[in-house]
Amino acid sequence: MKVALLGNMNNGNFALLRYLKDKGIDATLLLWKNDGKLSHSHFKLQNDTWNYKYWSKFVERTNLINAASSIIFNPLKSKNYVSEKYFSSLIDKYDIFISSGIAPALFEKFNKKLDIFYPYAMGVEWIDTFEEKISRHFSFKKLIFDKIKKLQIKGIQNSKFVINPELGKTEETLKKIKVKSIKLYLPIVYNENNNSYFSNTINKIKKFDFKIISHARHLWKPNKLLSNKENKYNSKNNDWLIYSFKNFLKKTKSNSCLVLFKYGPDYNESYKLCKKLKIQKNIIWLPILPRKKILSLIKICSLGIGEFYLQKPSRAIK
Repeated sequence: MKVALLGNMNNGNFALLRYLKDKGIDATLLLWKNDGKLSHSHFKLQNDTWNYKYWSKFVERTNLINAASSIIFNPLKSKNYVSEKYFSSLIDKYDIFISSGIAPALFEKFNKKLDIFYPYAMGVEWIDTFEEKISRHFSFKKLIFDKIKKLQIKGIQNSKFVINPELGKTEETLKKIKVKSIKLYLPIVYNENNNSYFSNTINKIKKFDFKIISHARHLWKPNKLLSNKENKYNSKNNDWLIYSFKNFLKKTKSNSCLVLFKYGPDYNESYKLCKKLKIQKNIIWLPILPRKKILSLIKICSLGIGEFYLQKPSRAIK
């Protein structure tokens, strides 16, 4: 049985590939044409493993692109358009396809069924996400999104299995399109032991007694193109963490630090907020780093914190 993992957003499928290979499964990671490039360059495979030479043997790059031009012909990006001949020749090589992104719409376009779909975007990509809402303000983009949205919904409905660990907005979106999902967490991090990454940064962090790290993207300032409700859904509320850390320092007077990353559209606003609260001495700002290096930092920290979302609790956790 040959398993294909199509796409590598957040290096999720690359992590899954390595776990499947450890179990002796014949799996291949098929990269989108735009995986690890431009805005997604920090998701390069080299950034997620110390053993790239070994794992690269099980990775192939396709001519499929995780974008509208895969499905709707764009004369300015004609090379991105996918022909039925190419698509069929690719999928015929494998018994099972696992994917996310625009894959359901692509499979639906060519009357094929995706075996396993899992959303990587809160609200389900191409159906109810930040980008889809922004497109409503631009008529041409709206036409494109509407066409892909219809294909995406049908593609997800026709997928054999849908995996969704998220209990909030993504679950609500799947219910709206009448799709039942399996509550299952996919292994998104493949931990490789490597002690070769030590730097001044690690030594700087180690000087503190209590160390907090948050490598979440900074996204907390309201977007004028979204409603108040939509802003609440999309915000990662990084400012909550910064205010809470200020209060923590005030109450405990401890020798603590908060490690943050220059990642996301609002990291400058977070930097200004730290300065306003006069906690700069306890904040360590780092550039966007490969995940393999972030794991080295996590190991020496006391506490890891992600994002905060305002969502209704599901029935399962009420």
